[in-house]
Amino acid sequence: MRFHKRCLAVVGILFCFLLTAAPSAVRATSDAPEAHTEIVILHTNDLHFDFNHREDFEEVVAHFRENYPNVLLLDAGDIFVRHRHRWPTDDLEFYRERSRFMIETMNQVGYDAATLGNHEIAYHGTITRDSLRLAEFPLLGANVEVSTDKLDPPEPYTIMETAEGWTVAVLGLTGGGYGQREGIGLTSPAQAVEDHLHLAEEHNLFVLLTHVGLGADLLLAARFGEVDVIVGGHSHSHIDPARNVNGVLIAQTGGNPHAIDPDRRQLLGVVRVVLDEEGGVVAKSGKLLAIDGSSEVIEALTGAEPQAERRQDAGQPAEAVGAGAD
Repeated sequence: MRFHKRCLAVVGILFCFLLTAAPSAVRATSDAPEAHTEIVILHTNDLHFDFNHREDFEEVVAHFRENYPNVLLLDAGDIFVRHRHRWPTDDLEFYRERSRFMIETMNQVGYDAATLGNHEIAYHGTITRDSLRLAEFPLLGANVEVSTDKLDPPEPYTIMETAEGWTVAVLGLTGGGYGQREGIGLTSPAQAVEDHLHLAEEHNLFVLLTHVGLGADLLLAARFGEVDVIVGGHSHSHIDPARNVNGVLIAQTGGNPHAIDPDRRQLLGVVRVVLDEEGGVVAKSGKLLAIDGSSEVIEALTGAEPQAERRQDAGQPAEAVGAGAD
């Protein structure tokens, strides 16, 4: 069963899994008491015009959805590539076709939400806007200000509801500023979180879906312990396992370079959060999966159990932003 969506208008260790695990093998990875609720957040970031090994990717996502009642699929931005010199041909028709392909593929896979990255707000005429309008999922950006008809204003956040009736608030944040276009402004991500802290009080799980880079995510985690999970992008940081900073779980897959490569592996993050019978977060963890087409089937979908709530790494200095962040 998928999440029920309530969108508000104010709105190396990688596990190369094989896809034939028996349902019992998957269920065995979840030892939470029956009274508890487990939420699985699958996530990507910085796809940059690549959506490789799609059939295997879809099968992995389907496997989670078939075996867990609450599965959310999110993307943390930079779906497109803004650089003309990195396209196979310096032709806006390529950009039009590829951007449509990416959004249509995400629709078919069943994404639940995505945050705009700097490669989306760096629009090309009205092509970017028109391709994004094809999205059948909310596009987020609480700190994005739009005063042009070349791009539609994103929603600040979206609300999902679990099968048990618990609610998940996902707030989008965008950063970068590289190649920023006329009519697009970015306000402070931290101020946007401050302005939306009511979401932490009103909902059981408060998730930031960010495209601001790991350094900024670390600072947000240190400042806002009310946040439960940050699913990030932009810095192309390979975080495996996900990190706990000030009680906030930070996850990011690493993403793709800015050039299409059909042989490149597809990275998928898996965050698992456990709520108790009162709807409070009692455990969370995250890891990465590498889907590379090297195996025909998945033999097992296993991994570390969600870890009990703890606060560590507070005050840890921000890491350097990766080379991919442009």
